[in-house]
Amino acid sequence: MPSLHDIQKRTGVPMRHLRALYAADLLKADPPDEFLETFARSMQSGHALSVAQALYVLSRDDLPPELQRYGERIDAGMYDLGDIARDAAPWSIAQAIENAAENPDDLNKLAQWARALLDGLPRGRTVSHQWLSVRLLYNVPAVHRDRALTRWHRVSRLLREHSLLAFAWRREHGKIVYLKPKPLDI
Repeated sequence: MPSLHDIQKRTGVPMRHLRALYAADLLKADPPDEFLETFARSMQSGHALSVAQALYVLSRDDLPPELQRYGERIDAGMYDLGDIARDAAPWSIAQAIENAAENPDDLNKLAQWARALLDGLPRGRTVSHQWLSVRLLYNVPAVHRDRALTRWHRVSRLLREHSLLAFAWRREHGKIVYLKPKPLDI
């Protein structure tokens, strides 16, 4: 069966009308992918890529038809993230997300990895919370990614409170950014 986007391309009928017909069960089509619909709406509204959206783009060879018209904006968002594969956390670090909220050893492992990554930043450069998140979750298999993302949101707050990273972040314009940490006093 064709998707709503295929029907829209062939007929020129506005997508909102096709969605209404589909919802009323008057149109036979493949069910719309909610993630892609939300992704397209956020691109249309001018929002930046979320962590989940960036990971989705990274896991695919080409963009689905619903997102192709936003290709340049998506490419620009991915460019801001830099070379993710080079800096991606190993699987052993990404697994630590699972229990980091309850296990201080796993939280320490995450903090040490993040500290080592941020130590490589040039002095004065800041990177977004998304920059760190995508690197941490890049090697998580797609089947575990939703759960890891949910846990990461909770664990990231604990990570920022960790002594290794306590002074390596700040809020700028309502968003969290990370910067090169000051040397540790030993």
